[in-house]
Amino acid sequence: MELLDSSVARRIILDLEKEGFRVLDIFNLDCLNHEHIQSILKVLKTFRPDFDIPLRSSNVNSKILNSIYEKSAISKDELIQTDQWWKDTDLKKKLDEQIQMEKAHRVKIKSINAIKLPDEKLAKRYENFLVDLEQQLTVGFLTELEILKQKVRKTSDINIIPFLEIFEPKEYIDLMLKTLHQHSYASEFHSSPFVTLCVTLGKHLYQKYVCKMRQKNGFIDKLHLIYDDYTNHVVTNQRFIVNERQKWNEITKEKFAFMDRNDRRWTFTQVLQVGEFLYDVMLKHAKIRVPLLTNQYTASNKSDNSIMHIVYRNLGACSEKQVKIHPTVLHFFSHIPEATLDFSCTELPCLVPPLPWLSSTMGGYLLTQTEFVRSPFGATQQDTRLRTLPTEKIGGLFDSINILNSCPWKINGQVLDLLMDIFRRGGDRRLSVPVSIENANLTEPLPIEKGLSTDELKRREIALAKMRKLKAEIFSLWCYELYRLSIANHFRNEIFWFPHNLDFRGRVYPIPPHFNHLGSDIARSIILFAEGKPLGPNGLRQLKIHLVNLTDLKKKASINDRAKYADEIMDDILDSADRPLEGRQWWKQSEEPWQTLACCMEIACAIRSPDHTKYVSHFPVHQDGSCNVLQHYAAMGLDDIGAASVNLKPNDLPQDVYSVVVDQVEQERKQDAANGLPIAKILEGFIKRKVIKQTIMTTNYGVTLFGARQQISRQLRDIDEFPREHISEASSYLAQKTFISLRELFRETRKIQDWFTDCARLISRVREAAVEWNTPLNLPVVQPYYQEVRMRHKGKDIYDYYSSFARPNSTKQKNAFPPNYVHSLDSTHMMMTALQCARNGITFVSVHDSFWTHACDADRLSKYCREQFVALHKEPLLEILSQELVSKYEFKSSEYARADEKQKQTMKLLNETLRRVPERGTFKLESVLDSTYFFS
Repeated sequence: MELLDSSVARRIILDLEKEGFRVLDIFNLDCLNHEHIQSILKVLKTFRPDFDIPLRSSNVNSKILNSIYEKSAISKDELIQTDQWWKDTDLKKKLDEQIQMEKAHRVKIKSINAIKLPDEKLAKRYENFLVDLEQQLTVGFLTELEILKQKVRKTSDINIIPFLEIFEPKEYIDLMLKTLHQHSYASEFHSSPFVTLCVTLGKHLYQKYVCKMRQKNGFIDKLHLIYDDYTNHVVTNQRFIVNERQKWNEITKEKFAFMDRNDRRWTFTQVLQVGEFLYDVMLKHAKIRVPLLTNQYTASNKSDNSIMHIVYRNLGACSEKQVKIHPTVLHFFSHIPEATLDFSCTELPCLVPPLPWLSSTMGGYLLTQTEFVRSPFGATQQDTRLRTLPTEKIGGLFDSINILNSCPWKINGQVLDLLMDIFRRGGDRRLSVPVSIENANLTEPLPIEKGLSTDELKRREIALAKMRKLKAEIFSLWCYELYRLSIANHFRNEIFWFPHNLDFRGRVYPIPPHFNHLGSDIARSIILFAEGKPLGPNGLRQLKIHLVNLTDLKKKASINDRAKYADEIMDDILDSADRPLEGRQWWKQSEEPWQTLACCMEIACAIRSPDHTKYVSHFPVHQDGSCNVLQHYAAMGLDDIGAASVNLKPNDLPQDVYSVVVDQVEQERKQDAANGLPIAKILEGFIKRKVIKQTIMTTNYGVTLFGARQQISRQLRDIDEFPREHISEASSYLAQKTFISLRELFRETRKIQDWFTDCARLISRVREAAVEWNTPLNLPVVQPYYQEVRMRHKGKDIYDYYSSFARPNSTKQKNAFPPNYVHSLDSTHMMMTALQCARNGITFVSVHDSFWTHACDADRLSKYCREQFVALHKEPLLEILSQELVSKYEFKSSEYARADEKQKQTMKLLNETLRRVPERGTFKLESVLDSTYFFS
């Protein structure tokens, strides 16, 4: 569609208005892209100077959030003064860098493992290999594209040629070269699912297309026009007074810069076929044709000298097509240090505050299309429902994610240096720093030789298979840490932000996968708030309590006793901070050693400052829920006994549900042993917290008895003294006893879980529908579990596990509904807490049920988190859910009339089950407000 001439556009608009068409409706037409909209806006502004661009509302219409939004935001004078870190940062320059990074879409980062370069001869061979490979792929791409054009003329296949002509051929070649390069640094034991690789590559090309279109249609110019004002608003903490969406709309209106256009998505089939075409080019045309490690290339005398080849892996009842790299290439690349690591821009943090979420289609990275709800490509039901909702209804969702997006971070260089040093020296399993295969000290199994007996041959084959698996796992962990530490080192002197989005249940995650605050102990130890705040009168005490919490040494002690314990071991804390690797190394005994070390360093700095109350701290202090899933269940069911065991009720000391269950199981064991049960006697002294802790946790996530036996079996195997021949019987015994004890302890909880399970089972089997509900903040949730659909594509079978046209997978729908529903509640609680914290000028970050803020604000966060938990569960959540399920799935009288007697019984059972809301207990919900150990 050509750009409209202004006179023509004006005439069209006037004619449309005569027919009753509103001008604002133009902005909802899917047939118009961003470029067309800009032309129309220009015309409208010319002959209607008072015309305002249409903006999505900044209001929020949510009953549960009224008390937060109706309260006046904190005033500028009430904000705690921070260290004004932004004064040393050229944010305009950083905006340009971020835009350039997203334009290129790929970013090269120096590897921390690139210590030495290959010798000159090897480097020359590497260069020749890449030149030859580029030539092959160029010829292959153009050849296969021409063949495809000839084929399309003769058949009715989907035409993907336009997708392969968006860019110049060199861009497709470069993309394939980078893909092959990444594969070539894999483990020799690794292979990847073909369909997954094709979809990933197709999505990558789609992202490049979106960036290209946004460059073409003036989107970048609008960013430059708006972003300076928006960034100043975010970094100066004015966001606590006016939230991000509201400010963005104000600036947009003032600058007359309409940007709210969604780029039309490619379909799953288009993405798959484009990726498949490029992989087919690599499979057919990428050959080993030059010498690599020797003067002769080892594949020359073989029939297959393809760099990539297809293998089939058995996955239960079916086999999966996977891609594997030729071992000669892997061996060659193992001698070429990976000096730079290649990342997509969406795998890295942002150098400026992310685009605020304005709708489900606009937010996150600046140019790159970011999904608000991450879901499998092809699972579209939830996205469809989300797009139909008015912004006011889900505005609280956007505002809460924008709060997390707006938190600036920086690197803890002191801890990062220590980690990099240990990693480069081979790693350390005791400190969870992955080791390389070369430093793993593995004992190689005996090789397979001629003349072995059948039994010996089988034993050696099993041993070799286990070794291959172990090496693959070691290599994978090592690579992941290499990526994380290399990215952290790259951002060492930067301020950065993590864009966030949701999973289908509403749980929030940072989008960059390798390096973020949701990671392991190591990941959390190397990041700090970029914004510092004075500790104030209580901040140092909060740091000490946080330190002791990290060690897990005083989990049964009171808060005051934890603070006293920190004072008692202050010499060890300071020694850890000053001489982490040369001193007494107390920090290594901790459950979370690297975070413990980072906290020791922070406490040392605070204590040694002239006035610790004025010491500006950047350190995040955590407050974690006490078995948070059970907390939500106990609150929903007003389960008095269960509430006490998970710290919903006030108590002088923290309650440990795991220890309670262990004590109950031990009492059962003693009674069985007295009655002469052999396995009960054998288990004497072995029923410990760590043996059944995982089973207690995962029971709330739908773990089966079989799964529980497997978990306990693994724990018993780790106890050297436990007799191996009794592991199977003992794990079965303990799994059953644990399940029984949990049912007794959480009676009201089990009633709710059973009701959830019954509802989901009948909905998926009788109604043959996926289970849907809305979270308290109006996020529509659709469980994306369906029976696989087999499609024939180019004579091959492709399985789609997310097609909404298929029947639901009843087992997955049933088992997943209880934990998924509760996860949608814990995410709601987090979002409500985030909104109240922002309203009161507090920095807030979360890792699901772990809430982070500055030490000086820990007490206020504690108060707000309890208030919002009570506010959430004051709502009749079970009744609301029942009403939703009834409205969606209940059989109507007209359906009864057409059914036979057997069908009527099933229909009646479904209808009765959906309305059978479990009765609740007598727990007083308001007592959570006074519970010290609810979150601590």
